[in-house]
Amino acid sequence: MKIQRLEIISFGKWRDLSIEFDSGLNYIYGTNEAGKTTVRKFVQYVLFGLSPSERNLVVPKDTGMLAGKIHITNNEERFIIERSSHKDKGKRIVTKNGEPVPESDFQEIFPGINSHTFHSIFSFQARDLYQIRNKSKEEVGKVLFNLGLTGSEEIANIEKRATVEAEKLFKKQGKNPLINQKLLQLKSISEDENRIREKESTYKGLKEEETHLENEWNDLVERETIIKSRLEDHQSLLQVKHPLSKYQLIEQEIQSFDDTSLVTDDMIDRYYFLRDKIYSIQEQEQKVHTRLQQVEQQVEKLRQQRKLISASESLQAISQAIKTWYRDNDERNETIRKKESKEAIFQQKLQENELKLEKEELSDLPLTTYIKQQWETLKFRSETLRESQNKLQRKQKSKKEEITEVEHDLNIKREKVLPETERGFVEHQLYIYNQTHSQDNEVRATENATKSKSISQYATIMKWMISSILLASAGGWLIASPATGFLYYIIPVLFLLATVFVFYMLTQLTQGLIETPNSDKQFANIDITELRSRLSSDNLLREEVNELTVKKDLIEADERELQREIDDQENELVQLDGAIDEQRMKNPLLQSIPIEYWPSTYDILYTAKQLALDIKDLEKTKVNLTKSMEEKETLLRQVLNENELTLEPGENLVAKIEQLVSIEMEIIAQLEKERGWIRDITQEQRELQASKQPYLDEMEDIYHTTGAAREEEFVALLHQVEQKANLLEERKEHFQLIFQAYGDQATSIVNQGYYWNKMERQVEEDRDQLDLIQNRKDDIRQTLANINASIEQMEEDGTLSDILHKRSVIEAEINDLAKQWAVHQTVRGVLRRTKAKYQNEYLPNVLDETAVLLNELTNGAYEEVKFTDDENLLVKHSNELWFNVQQLSEGTADQLYISLRIALNQAVNQKQGFPFLLDDPFVHFDVERKSRMMDLLKHKSQSQQIIYFSKEPAPNNDFKMIRLNHKNTIE
Repeated sequence: MKIQRLEIISFGKWRDLSIEFDSGLNYIYGTNEAGKTTVRKFVQYVLFGLSPSERNLVVPKDTGMLAGKIHITNNEERFIIERSSHKDKGKRIVTKNGEPVPESDFQEIFPGINSHTFHSIFSFQARDLYQIRNKSKEEVGKVLFNLGLTGSEEIANIEKRATVEAEKLFKKQGKNPLINQKLLQLKSISEDENRIREKESTYKGLKEEETHLENEWNDLVERETIIKSRLEDHQSLLQVKHPLSKYQLIEQEIQSFDDTSLVTDDMIDRYYFLRDKIYSIQEQEQKVHTRLQQVEQQVEKLRQQRKLISASESLQAISQAIKTWYRDNDERNETIRKKESKEAIFQQKLQENELKLEKEELSDLPLTTYIKQQWETLKFRSETLRESQNKLQRKQKSKKEEITEVEHDLNIKREKVLPETERGFVEHQLYIYNQTHSQDNEVRATENATKSKSISQYATIMKWMISSILLASAGGWLIASPATGFLYYIIPVLFLLATVFVFYMLTQLTQGLIETPNSDKQFANIDITELRSRLSSDNLLREEVNELTVKKDLIEADERELQREIDDQENELVQLDGAIDEQRMKNPLLQSIPIEYWPSTYDILYTAKQLALDIKDLEKTKVNLTKSMEEKETLLRQVLNENELTLEPGENLVAKIEQLVSIEMEIIAQLEKERGWIRDITQEQRELQASKQPYLDEMEDIYHTTGAAREEEFVALLHQVEQKANLLEERKEHFQLIFQAYGDQATSIVNQGYYWNKMERQVEEDRDQLDLIQNRKDDIRQTLANINASIEQMEEDGTLSDILHKRSVIEAEINDLAKQWAVHQTVRGVLRRTKAKYQNEYLPNVLDETAVLLNELTNGAYEEVKFTDDENLLVKHSNELWFNVQQLSEGTADQLYISLRIALNQAVNQKQGFPFLLDDPFVHFDVERKSRMMDLLKHKSQSQQIIYFSKEPAPNNDFKMIRLNHKNTIE
């Protein structure tokens, strides 16, 4: 699984930021506060979310929201994970190949990965090292052991808390644990309980009598409840006696009516609805009939006003002929205007270019695109060849000047070069000197070695002599006293003289080591330095002569190549002049026109030819339009003659016919409109009749359904229905009173018969029974009070009840505490079994990989890693000695911790394939250690994507580098 791209919309300091990642090592760097940790937090937020406190630290003040996306590829499938605090309650949204997917499907690429495993296995920060450093030396080993299991010290903390909590509750030896204290209290209570049991017999008799009276009391209460319930039922019925009786009488009266069930409320409502509809449609029919009469009168009036045109052509054809005449007239006028304009332009073009050609001549000129391209090509070739020839000639001149300059420098250098005889003498002298000097160095080295050994031996003897003299002088000086005078001051002087003599002898011995070599004595009269200088200068001059010779040959070759190019262009110019003469023979107009003006001349001639052709086409168009107008005028005169109409002086034929047609068309249009209204009104009458008929048919169906022969019988039947409805309403009012008293039971109440006198007698009997029961209850209450007083007298100090209560309370507390203790013990047992299983099955592979990584990071200093039975970590040095974590230096302990984290990540990554995020964990490493770590990460990135955050750029850039800056951008 690989992270392809981050899209940070709003998170911390970042807005609209996109970061692309490679599949290997991605190195993100920037100064402090550049936003590196914010980017890592963004990955955690989108994938797993943040706690409210963590979100508050990164919520931007300007937007107030967190939002972004992460693009992930997994097995050639593309996932987009999106999370926004203002969308879907901040839940994670996942799309796969552009389609939304449920959370269960998405868990396929994150099996078992949550925020904890992300921090413990796939994320690593510098502060993780700080936390391990803050542990005591005794805790470090166990923390690293638990780290090898889960990537964090959480198991160690849980196990420690479970142990502490269990020991707070219970210990086999001790008085402070809570369960131990409760057991002691329970033992004391048991002793007090045995003393109280002696009074139990008397107490038990009173308790039995109390129980008998309480049972009798319960029986009386039960009987009292039954009687009160029956009494309440009867009293409730007596309260609704009047409305219940009225309801039953009205029900009997309703039964006496004839059967009106066929007349339903819906039928009555439908009858009144149909009657209103029929009356409404009849009114509309009357209005439509009146409107139809008015339209028919208007049509007759229009018929009288119409003056028909008896023409052989239809009005539409005549109208179309008029429109065509106007259109042709406008086109002819426009054609004449265009023809005059083009003739003026044509004459102006010929005069401006001093051309004397007629339109017929221009029409016959062969001005094709091919000829234009030929003329333009000839012009371009002529200009290009002449310009190129000038450039080549200038280059040739420059090369000749350069050759002259190089020849001058070459002659000067050659004059300064040493003759061969003189150079041979200098080389021979230097060869002899070098051979002699080499031999002298070997002899002098042998002699110096022998003398150095002798001097060393002699110096040792002198040291002993000086020490002896110093001791003797010091002893004599101490023995002597200032009173002796001469001897007191002569002893230091003798010591000083002895010391000077020893150093003089050492100096004489060492002088032999720096004697002048024989070679220096032999060549004392020859200046070796000057010979070497002359030979070196001559070598430089000879190299420069060779370089100038090569340079001259190259320039001369270039000059010869330029001459060949100039000759080739001369031949091309000759061929070009022949092609130009050929074109002039074909087009005499070009005889007096230079070649550079040929393309512009072509454009002028082509434009003039097009103008001549356009003028010719416009003349034809004018003739055709005039002919069409004359045909339309002939048709219009025929219409005028057929209707026996004449033109007055000054009248226009087309305008007069157009006016007649317009008047006639208006009358015809109005008639057609009126006829359409007649059709619409007639259709409306038919629709009204058709819409009324269903209502009439439905009204007849209602009469037939109720058995009425006509409307009067149906109205009488409606009167009976109204009377019955009034009775039903009155019955409903009485039922409401009953319903207020009995609720949902009212229906069953009204359908029953009642004997009201018998019910009233039963009420009186029940009241008497209640009085007797109440008197007996008073007697039992007094007896129970006396018994309770006796029991209370026996328990006046409350010892028995208190002891029983305390015993039950303490036993309950012991059970609760025992459950808590069992939970903590279970947690410890599960953790120990889990750790044992992991230590035997899973941890060995992690430790083997940790040892390999630690050996590489420490440059082979440590070779093996293992855990002891007491969960302490040991490492084996290359000298075969084992050390625990407390004995390692801080730097080596950090390397061990990092190796363990990386090994755990590698073991888990084989199944998960999740990227590894590191937030500057090596910031305090020295250059060598950090370089080894980076090499290790580059190797690891071949199988797992790694995203590394640092405040400093990497020493090399053979992987993806991303720089964050303070301007909220990346580079």
